[in-house]
Amino acid sequence: MSFFAKRKCIEDCINSFLLMSFVIFITNIITNNSR
Repeated sequence: MSFFAKRKCIEDCINSFLLMSFVIFITNIITNNSR
């Protein structure tokens, strides 16, 4: 049980990290295009 809970937490951390990186990447593209 604890193993699956830990794995779920790690997957959530990875998903949130990828989402944040994606948002920052899109924001950089928008700011570069607006110049």
